[in-house]
Amino acid sequence: MAFEDNVSKLTVNFKGKTTAGNTISASNTLTKKEASEKYDDDNTNFSGGDAIVINFEPVASTEGNITGITLTADIRFEEHEEWISMEVGDKEGSYEPVDPNPGGDPDQPGGDDIVLNIPAPITFDAGMGESTDPSLGDVNIQTPNGLKSLIVRLETTSSDFNDLLPELKASTGVDLAGGDDVVDNQNFVNLFESVGQSLQVPSEGDTSYTFPVGNFFGFLDVLPGEHHFILTAIDLNGNSKSGELVITVN
Repeated sequence: MAFEDNVSKLTVNFKGKTTAGNTISASNTLTKKEASEKYDDDNTNFSGGDAIVINFEPVASTEGNITGITLTADIRFEEHEEWISMEVGDKEGSYEPVDPNPGGDPDQPGGDDIVLNIPAPITFDAGMGESTDPSLGDVNIQTPNGLKSLIVRLETTSSDFNDLLPELKASTGVDLAGGDDVVDNQNFVNLFESVGQSLQVPSEGDTSYTFPVGNFFGFLDVLPGEHHFILTAIDLNGNSKSGELVITVN
């Protein structure tokens, strides 16, 4: 990023969540005095020709879990070509773990025991959906406490798809736009049949299930846009976990 003239300081705020739901945050203020080289410049303000790069790097425990974030910065002053380092301060920020079972029995598994294996974003060209391996869109869900609900919701940039969603709801009973529960819901069987696919829905108490988003690939062939399939698994203890699979059709 570049500065405007006469900027005395830059405040960097970072906040994010790990895949386990823990919050990582850091806040640091950078001023010109933190630079390792001043080039005999007595002006304490940054100039419009200065540029700075902020780097964020996760901090992992010995078990491989993300427990913090490291901030580093490099600056290049106007009329100089070299990038030099800056002292950032409290580099590891803070770590706020999520209670996996708030208010519950500490001996019982909590929300962190729910596993949503979400595939990486998938992109294919219009007309290539039928030839794209549908298993690439399999979302595997593990619920050791037993599955209570699996809510599936769709957000899409395709105006044609948005226009079709009320028709799908009327013909199959599934409300993808608002989100609908797959568990013991035969309407989802009707939905998949409407796009020429079969589906076995999960039952309450199941500890594993795979939702085949890839079965929609052929249907999405004629609907260019970015399609977000958002899944939320809720177990019998009330714990929940969400994730989304993004499918882009060019």
